[in-house]
Formats: sequence, structure tokens, C-alpha cells
Amino acid sequence: MSEPQPAMAPDLVRLLSILLAGLATATWSRAAADGPYELSSTWRVGAAQHVECRLQVGGDLRLATDGQPRQIPMSVVAEIGYDEKLLELVPGRKGRLRSIRYFDQADAVIKVDKGGAKPTLRDHVRVVVVQSEAQQITMFSPHGPLTRDELDLIELPFDSLLLARLLPEHPVTVGQAWEHSADVMAALLGLDAASHCAVESVLGEVTDAMATVALAGTVHGAVQGVATELELKGTYQFDRDLGQITRLTVAFEERRSIGHVGPGLDVGAKIQLRITPIDRADRLDRETPSVTAAGNPDQLRLLYESRQSGFQVTHDRRWHLTADEARLAVLRLVDRGELIAQCQVAPVASKSPDRLIDLEAYQKDVRYALGDHFGQVVQATEWRDARGSQVLRVRVKGQVEALPIEWRYYLIAHESGRRVALAFTVEESLLAQFGDADLTLVRSIEFVPPAPDGRLETGSRPGDATR
Repeated sequence: MSEPQPAMAPDLVRLLSILLAGLATATWSRAAADGPYELSSTWRVGAAQHVECRLQVGGDLRLATDGQPRQIPMSVVAEIGYDEKLLELVPGRKGRLRSIRYFDQADAVIKVDKGGAKPTLRDHVRVVVVQSEAQQITMFSPHGPLTRDELDLIELPFDSLLLARLLPEHPVTVGQAWEHSADVMAALLGLDAASHCAVESVLGEVTDAMATVALAGTVHGAVQGVATELELKGTYQFDRDLGQITRLTVAFEERRSIGHVGPGLDVGAKIQLRITPIDRADRLDRETPSVTAAGNPDQLRLLYESRQSGFQVTHDRRWHLTADEARLAVLRLVDRGELIAQCQVAPVASKSPDRLIDLEAYQKDVRYALGDHFGQVVQATEWRDARGSQVLRVRVKGQVEALPIEWRYYLIAHESGRRVALAFTVEESLLAQFGDADLTLVRSIEFVPPAPDGRLETGSRPGDATR
């Protein structure tokens, strides 16, 4: 990432305030003289609100194909709506926050080049708990694991749970600006961290009912270890009677580098929020007693399901799906921005249910699949898992371009005769960080009924899921 340049954000904010002042009415001028104004949130535990959100994104994805840069046009339009009830509020800028939501709308239209997708939330996971700890937002459904697509759909910038952290800590006068910390902006923008932040808000028009605030600036940070730069400009409205932000519109431009699990971005985006307090949220009231505790590790796991191939797996959020085809899925494990391992998952040709797999023969298949990269087998074991499936595991050491590598191969055979193979690739220097992440993933494999309109896609050899 380039060295941060001196930010123009404060000057931009002050220019906005001057322009607003030039357009002010006589009523505003009189009201301004009565400042300073207290702009503090009165949202309290047990209070409910309805949130409507619209996100529009347009621009290019940036890829590197055979070492050559390539740009692909993309666009996103997302419409999100939910009731939200505040469950916990610990005072302070970094205090713990928790809410529960019911999404009555969660839809998007994504276009990438000539293709596209329309992700949505499945009905049984429309109840979602949101919590903020040390400025990091976490979402999960108490009724089952979300998919990565579902999580991406509902994790949007300027989350309503955190909006109050835009407000000033002290009373302010018209035209007065206040800075936003790097931690706050990183949380609002969904960044892992912000290395440079020059974002300010400035109080504009104030009436008896409403205060209008302009926001602008720049943020440099990282997402999954990948550098990104954003430039922001927008406004939000603080309802003085309700004691909360009820409207927000922010336009931003983002330029993100190509990463381990996603393409680069060169996009413009606009997010609009409308928040309305509601007297009743019966659905959320019924759900609240069962979600008073923080999400446990199982609730935070994500779901990957291959209905065409007839299996599913749950995984922790460090695993990211980078390829999803009928005969092959590829996941990468990224921990604090570092690529730790890769896992390839592939269906294997079905066999007779009573035909067991010979461990010695499987080792030969693995050796054949690795070819010149093969070094030595360091462990070969087999067992029956909790669901009665036969599991074979072969650990192999070898090299790729003089780099020491460990492969961990698995073949899982269901009692129905269906089979799936997994191959994990880890640099030897990263084995301590990797730990038993392979076993955790393998133990979550479940065979499910295949899609009714399709046949199982099958591979030809147990070692096909490799490299």
C-alpha cells in the first residue's frame, strides 16, 4: 500500500459547512446562536426499530490471469430490511453492543461481466444476532449456520448497531467539526483495521426537530490482510426528539488490492439507511430469551453445501470458498491476513455400500496424484466417524519448487456408497498455525440427499482432489 498522503478531509468538511451556511434560512441562523447542541443517542436496551437499507455498487473487479492484470465490470444492488431490538449496551466508545434482528427483506442482484447471482437469506436463518466487541461486528443466526453468501449479504457498511458512534462526545455548535477514530471507521466500513484515518463530521443545519451533519474523509486499511483505500462523502440526520440517527446517505469510492481469497476492487458505492422506531417487535420478543448468551463457536461456523454432489460441510470463518464447481470446491484458510492452507473437496465415484476402501491402495493413489512432488508418507490411518462413514487419512511430506509442503489427504465413504475426497496443502513452516484445522473440517462433513434434478458428479480417483 502506498504511503498515506496528507488528508484533505478536514478542508472538505469545512467547505461543506460553509456552503451549508450560505444556504441557511433565517430560522437556522437564529437557532445556531442558541447552540451548542447535545447530539447523543438515547437508544436503550429493549427498544426496537425498523431499518431499511439500500446499497448500490458499480465499477470493476481486478484480477491477475497468468500474471496479466484484467478488469471485469460488476454491479450490485442490495435491498435489506429488518426489525431490530437492542439487547445489550455497555457504555463507552468500545463498550459491548448486542441486538437481535428479523430480516423481512434481504435480496441482492449481482452482475459480474455476463454472469450474475441473486443471493438471499433462507427462511430459517432470518433471525440474526449482531454483536460488537472491541469495535468488531459479528453476526450469526441462532437457528443454524449461515452460508458465506448470506453473511456477505447482510454485513453492510454503516451497520445500524454502530451508527451512534458517529455522534460527538461533547455538545457542538453549527459549523463545528469532530474527528472519527480509526477504530470507529474500521468497524463502520467492515475493515480489519485502519492504518490511516482522516474523517470528520461537521454540524450543519439545526431545527427544533432535526440536526443535519456532513461527513467526509479518507480511510486506508486492510480487509483480510489486503490493502484498501476509501474516500467518503455523505450526510446523516439526527432526530432531536428521538435521540438517534434516523437517516444516512454516504457515497464512497474504494480501491482494493487483489487478495488471497478475492479479486481487487475499483468501485464507487452508495449506501442509504432509513431508521424508524417501532413500538412492538413481537417476533423478536419471542426470540430474545433463547439468545441472551453470546454465540458459541458452533453458531459462528459457516455452511458450504454441494447439493449436486450430495454433501455439506461447516467451517470456521477463516475458511473462504474461492472456487465452487460441480466436481471441485476450493477453500483457503486465511488467518489475520496470512494464507495458511488450501483445501480441495471433490466427489468420488460411488461404489457398492459394502465395498470398503483399502488403506494401502489409497496411499498408492495419493502417491500417483502427487507425482514428482511426493516425498514420503508420514502417517496413514483409518476410522469410522460418528455417522458411521469410513474415513481414510494419509499425511505426506514433499516439495514444490524446493518449498517443503505437507499434504493431508482424506477419503470419506458413506454407507450409501457415496464418497468425497479432501486434500489439504500446508507449508511446513505454517503447520503450527494450521494445527488440526483439517480434522475439524473433516468431522463436519455430512452426506445429504442430492438435488432432485441432477445426478451426482463423480471423480475418477481418490487422489483427484489435490494440489
